[in-house]
Amino acid sequence: MPRRSSAATTIDPPRAPDAPRVYGNSAFVVGEPLPGVLYLDDLAAILELRRTRAYELQATNEFKQFELRPRIGNVARYSGRKVQAWLEGEDATEAPRYFAGARR
Repeated sequence: MPRRSSAATTIDPPRAPDAPRVYGNSAFVVGEPLPGVLYLDDLAAILELRRTRAYELQATNEFKQFELRPRIGNVARYSGRKVQAWLEGEDATEAPRYFAGARR
């Protein structure tokens, strides 16, 4: 069950048989932007993971590249923009600032 503050609880799941494609078990439609902030339950639904597996991956910092900092309390929040880029096959990691001058 998603947390009450989760973005997944604010979206009605598709009910029609010809419903648009969604990411994993989530209610997020492919091709539409993800919400700006995702929680672990949202990320687990997108990646079709069980909650326990998602917590294991979070504990081993596997989702670190998507995490928004600073944490508020002890709750990890994830960037919807970074997750969307990763799902679309783009590189979710940012280039270090000291290489920016070399591109000019």
